[in-house]
Amino acid sequence: MRAAVDLSPFREFLTQGAVFLTPGLRLSRVMTQAVVEEQMRGGQAVTQPPTIRPVDGWLESVWRQQVEAGNLPPRRLLGRVAERRLWMQIIRADMERQADFSLIKPTAAAEQALRARQLWLMWGGNPENKTQRQYFGFDPDCATFDRWCSEFTAQLARKGWATRADIYRSLLTVPVSSKEIVVLCHVLQLPPLTHQVLSHLASLKIPEALGEQSLLPLATQQFPSRRTEAMAIAAWAARRHRENLGSTAIVLLDFERDRPDLEYQLRREFDCLGARYAALPVNFSSGMPLSKTPMFRDALLALRLAVANEKVSLARSEVLALLRSPFLHGGEDLDGVGLLQLRKACTELSSEVIDKRDLHHLAEIYAPESHLTRALQLLRTDRATQGKRLPSLWLDTIREVLKLWQWPGRAALDSLEYQQFERLEIALDELVVQDCITGELTFQQLTLLWEQCLDDRVFQPKTDDTAVQVFGPQEVVGLQIDALWICGLQSGSLPPRAQLLPFLPNRLQHELGLLSADSAALEKSAIALLSSLRTTHGDVSASYASVQEGLEVLPSQLACAIPPHDPVKEQQAPDHWPMPSPLESLDEGNVAVAGAVIQWGGGASVISNQSNCPFRAWVSHRLGPANVATPVFGLTAAERGNVVHDALHFTWEVLKDSDSLRAMTPAQVDALIQDSTERAVQSLERRAQGRHCNIRKRVGSACLDLEVQRVAALLKSWLEFEVQREGNFYVLEQEDSHELPLGSLVLKLRPDRIDRLDDNRQVVIDYKTGSVRRSSWLGERPGDPQLPLYALLNESVEGVAFGRVHQDGAEYVFLGEALGLGVKEVPLPDQVKQYETVPIESWEALRTSWRHRLERLADDFVKGHAAIDPQPQACRYCALGSVCRYTQTADLTDEALQGGLGDAL
Repeated sequence: MRAAVDLSPFREFLTQGAVFLTPGLRLSRVMTQAVVEEQMRGGQAVTQPPTIRPVDGWLESVWRQQVEAGNLPPRRLLGRVAERRLWMQIIRADMERQADFSLIKPTAAAEQALRARQLWLMWGGNPENKTQRQYFGFDPDCATFDRWCSEFTAQLARKGWATRADIYRSLLTVPVSSKEIVVLCHVLQLPPLTHQVLSHLASLKIPEALGEQSLLPLATQQFPSRRTEAMAIAAWAARRHRENLGSTAIVLLDFERDRPDLEYQLRREFDCLGARYAALPVNFSSGMPLSKTPMFRDALLALRLAVANEKVSLARSEVLALLRSPFLHGGEDLDGVGLLQLRKACTELSSEVIDKRDLHHLAEIYAPESHLTRALQLLRTDRATQGKRLPSLWLDTIREVLKLWQWPGRAALDSLEYQQFERLEIALDELVVQDCITGELTFQQLTLLWEQCLDDRVFQPKTDDTAVQVFGPQEVVGLQIDALWICGLQSGSLPPRAQLLPFLPNRLQHELGLLSADSAALEKSAIALLSSLRTTHGDVSASYASVQEGLEVLPSQLACAIPPHDPVKEQQAPDHWPMPSPLESLDEGNVAVAGAVIQWGGGASVISNQSNCPFRAWVSHRLGPANVATPVFGLTAAERGNVVHDALHFTWEVLKDSDSLRAMTPAQVDALIQDSTERAVQSLERRAQGRHCNIRKRVGSACLDLEVQRVAALLKSWLEFEVQREGNFYVLEQEDSHELPLGSLVLKLRPDRIDRLDDNRQVVIDYKTGSVRRSSWLGERPGDPQLPLYALLNESVEGVAFGRVHQDGAEYVFLGEALGLGVKEVPLPDQVKQYETVPIESWEALRTSWRHRLERLADDFVKGHAAIDPQPQACRYCALGSVCRYTQTADLTDEALQGGLGDAL
């Protein structure tokens, strides 16, 4: 196995008292350890390693020394959070002064402004240079940034603060009598200002062995997708680790994008997806923001609920995460009945957000004895989070709130969780240094500030030195790895594409030679990176995915694409995983059914699902999974449909028959419509209250008022259409319950409406607000068998109809003869002939056909027939696509795809 770092290029400087500067902290630590081990092997009783520091860390220490010596004025060096906060204050103050100027996202603008000023100064820019300042006047955005930048610089001067670029510029004014030797160790790229300061303070040395560059393209394996690329890399790394073939590292050129796929494949290879989750022998060098770790994520949620403001709300997903959190509630049974019911109630809410009052209300109903409810009750009366204070004075309150929630919850934390918990005091210290920037804050403002601090603090867990290492492209420079794999070497990744930065004039960016805006400089930097990796590492491999998001991707210009050595095999479960239980054959003829009728429950949807797709019927009505509703703004489609149905119900509850309708004056009709729609909305509110939800609060009174207007217009159009029906009719019943024996099932049906005509025949009417088709009732597998089921309720039913109520008018889509439904009627055989293979001559023949087909579907359901056999259009609105995977099969027909299966997922 190779040494962690090669010291041979630097030995001639080790005895000269030189300072060694590295691009990052990792390499400096590894080099220091290597020097100490070498000195110990040489027999030295006391080791004296040289100064080995990252470039920025050493320059900061020199600046502090100069301040202590009195050569520079004392100034406070701002961290990134404090600097961003100052930018936000300046931007918001400027927006208040500029009446014709506003920003949608001032926080993002502050981050861009911070970066723009930093790069401007680090790449040799000078805010005092009049020529450079003139460039800003030609673009409104640049002129606005120039105004912000002037105020930012003035604020730094008034308050004695400085950014890193400012302290570097101040070091250029320090007189230097003698320069010490500074050796740059694998430093591939330095901003001009950094290089200028180093040259001013020291005599720079670069070992000759580190300056060599190779222009040969790197052999790069081509994979058909990112998934297969990640699978191959994970299998390669796991094999090397198990066979102890030396140090192994993976470089992700796009760390944020590629890490999730690669981590999953590595966990799968090492069997660390379940109880051994924390035992993964892989070290991800870039870590993750502390705010994104589960422990601190849940702590922030608990703090947000402690804010002394009843209008505080959380996203529904955040509330569910809070209820499932193992780090809160003191290890309470998360699967208790009360908390399960509370989770279900929160899941069924159609709202995108849930405010604190509603969560407290639901918790008192479903889990009154839970720790969650007790914590919310105490927070409701606690005054500790009221008022404004300096961030440092809020620390005790944060600790008290976390103690109330019993964070971190479990007494026995695993290794990763304990390492996160150890960061608490350091993370709280970040707030202390914000006093000078923010002034007094409310507890809500403090919580947002602490979240920003945690965003900027990266959590890097400690792992075994023999673990597989996963690096970003800059973090692996200078190390020595036996085998290295570079992932994602495609066009646009290395070298990256040149991009002009916002807020800085284009001409200024080109004159300064900003790296991000110079294609030639980016290519040179990429060549230097690959050359360094090939020089210091052993076996260097690379790969890329040729197709991403359905588009073909080319390899990098520095790569030579080759097919993979071994084709990626279909992913198999690890050998030690238990095999699935073998299926047993069941002879259906020997199945004994207790009784002649089995009542599975449900209504017409059982037959409808069995007809559209047997598998959907089997999952929906036997397994019964709950479909999580997607949050929507305003009323859901189901709620809007219910309002229309209720309004029609209340209207005919008053009218009863066609004679009453025709006898009413227009004013009476309008009054009836207004009363019916208002009653329908009130009914909607009562149903929501039954679920402990205030729908008026959720969608707003204005939304409900608009819904009343919409439904009133629909109702008026419908009644005008009903007046034109031929003959008289009487509304016999509305939404009455019926039981229909059908084969081995007993279905519970509730027709929207049944009319009795003058000749005592009955017509079943089902209200619809969307598109309808007569063909959905016909064929061997009717797409919508609801009305055919209603036709079997009694012998008097001789017609079925969809009553379509919509904005463009009203219409009946029906089957039957002489029904008087306001449209030109044709004989029944002509109505059905284009949809039936066998001629239907009469209504009785149609009813007999329906009964035969529907009984067959009912028997299939009882027998457990659950083939994945959807009809065209059946998958379009089905929520089970991730279960059946039908749309992912390779043998889909064009007809199936055109029928909507391509939109199923």
